Amino acid sequence: MSEVSEPDGETEAAVEVTLVPKRGGTSVIWNWFGFKSSDTEQTSVICKVCRRVVTARGGNTSNLFHHLKNMHAREYEEATRAKTSASGTSSTSGHGAHSNHRERDGFRYVVHTLDSRYELPGRKFFSQKCLPELYTEVRDRVMNEIRHLEAYSATTDLWSSRTTEPYLSLTIHFIDDDWKLRSRCLQTAFFPEDHTGTIIALGLKDALSAWGLDEARLVCMTTDSGANMVRTLEINKWTRLACFGHRLHNAIERSVQHDARVARATGMCKKVVSTFSYSWKKKNALTSAQRELNLPPTS
Repeated sequence: MSEVSEPDGETEAAVEVTLVPKRGGTSVIWNWFGFKSSDTEQTSVICKVCRRVVTARGGNTSNLFHHLKNMHAREYEEATRAKTSASGTSSTSGHGAHSNHRERDGFRYVVHTLDSRYELPGRKFFSQKCLPELYTEVRDRVMNEIRHLEAYSATTDLWSSRTTEPYLSLTIHFIDDDWKLRSRCLQTAFFPEDHTGTIIALGLKDALSAWGLDEARLVCMTTDSGANMVRTLEINKWTRLACFGHRLHNAIERSVQHDARVARATGMCKKVVSTFSYSWKKKNALTSAQRELNLPPTS
């Protein structure tokens, strides 16, 4: 599979050493993977079964499960059972738990009254069966779709969630056999490392490798004009295409930044947005006022 590679410059015998566990790792998958003791930064994940290096940057364990599934069926079954068992041991506590328990019992009673033959699925059914199966189905379909691409382009960007967690996204664009332009967002991966050009370059290489994409067939990659993104593509020696939207935004911003009237107006707008974005009390008050005045609610 494309997500695995032999350790660079080493024979299989060279890595036949005791592997140390991942620091702070809580997933059961780490029972089947580890790191060489000399790898103090724990950057190269090694499978304990076949001793191959598996791509799993930023603590993302999806590729690790896929490696077991495709290469070690028995170990994959063990990992799946362990994951299900670990999930089943977690439970809520306190007043909220009792309230939720009553709500669940009431909902079960209603469903049973509607149709006593229907067996209501539990949380684990969706979290441990439906969602993983859906993810695998979609991933396999996309993998088959892009497996034999003769050429493709890509876009990438770094962004932060509302809880300020950093993520790195990768989307590819290609023309299919029917001459239709297609775009597929391959991943939005947690990316807690320093956002330097060198580290981002490695992260993007790993992402392409995990999806079986040949770098030589990458026509160009579109990014913003951030110095780290520019440096990223220089390091990987990929052709960079500047994002038109980002360029346009910068041009407009620079053209009006010295106009005091515009600066005051935009400054006031930013303060208003910040006020209602970061205060739930004020946001609720705004919603109530809009309702009283029959105004459309804001999102």
